[in-house]
Amino acid sequence: PPLSEASYPLFTTYRRLLIMVESELQKKFFPRSADGLPGLGLLHYLSESDAGGALPQREPREVLPSVFFTVAWKKMVEELPVALRGQYSAEQALIEIMSYIKGSYRALMSPDGHLTEAEYLHFQGQKLGLPPEHRQGMYRLFRAYERFKKVQGMYDHLDVVHHVYCQWLVEGHTERPIHLLYIDEVQDLTQAELALFFRLTPWAFLRKGMFFCGDVSQTVTHGVDFRFQDVSSMFMHELNGWSDWKAAQVQRRQRAQEDRSELEAAEQRRRDLTEMTDRMASNTRKCNYKRRDRFRQAMLQQGTATEARAETDPAAADLPPPVDTPREVPRVSYLTHNFRCLRGVLQLGNSIQDLMDHAFPCLTE
Repeated sequence: PPLSEASYPLFTTYRRLLIMVESELQKKFFPRSADGLPGLGLLHYLSESDAGGALPQREPREVLPSVFFTVAWKKMVEELPVALRGQYSAEQALIEIMSYIKGSYRALMSPDGHLTEAEYLHFQGQKLGLPPEHRQGMYRLFRAYERFKKVQGMYDHLDVVHHVYCQWLVEGHTERPIHLLYIDEVQDLTQAELALFFRLTPWAFLRKGMFFCGDVSQTVTHGVDFRFQDVSSMFMHELNGWSDWKAAQVQRRQRAQEDRSELEAAEQRRRDLTEMTDRMASNTRKCNYKRRDRFRQAMLQQGTATEARAETDPAAADLPPPVDTPREVPRVSYLTHNFRCLRGVLQLGNSIQDLMDHAFPCLTE
């Protein structure tokens, strides 16, 4: 049968899909004109062009790998002592920042969009290529990188991913569900980018309508350290309710920050208007009660009992929600045949790969 407009798009890039979702959000990452037309910054993001210098000063510009290597890196290494500058390379820094500090699954769940220094120093969720004793210096480079972006009025791709993820949690799901999702060249995506699919396509995720395909030896995107085993771990966390719990934790921190701001403002008003102290204190308590009730209802809708358990046991607020029955994690299938290569050459390559897997089990896949 002929395809209808509701089937659009059948094929798209990750960035175009991300912008399609971003355009439906009330709080958008890229500014639009008064009539809703996209600006030059958005068009530049979709094109992934290096011509960011030609954009007007008011338009946001992306830190592409070429900009990172030629401009940002020179500013970043100036933050390190002279004796430490030779210990890090630009390619290594890009991988650590984009794949772990900002691009890991845990970083996406963070309200700030990146790991804290303590989390990065003790990070065990992935096999980091950087020794623990060098991570403190790498985090200093990350801070310098974030300052560089702020001064230059720039952003990177993961900033867009985190913005869409957070706004998606606040504003809800789309009215046009995606029932089947096939992702090719998955080795060019970070964990944060892949985790966003779980939120954007819950129908496909819960009904086994997601299929990932790629070759870890053909990664072309700079700064990506991909492992299929990490994808399996992400599925396990999602199926066991970890993602919903972390989302509730983010909302809980945001609500707590809003409550603190409101209480501070109320305290200032009480000092300025002493004659209204009793009435304003009562209004503040009512406001807090209403906010707490709204938060509890939101958590109940998400199917988590974190807040209820926290009332009886404060330490339980930092534990994941209970899981009734664990679900099946999708199996990773390895393709051992290549019809574009001679059989003898393929067997030789497989034998070398087997030796590498045996000698370096944590560094190969």
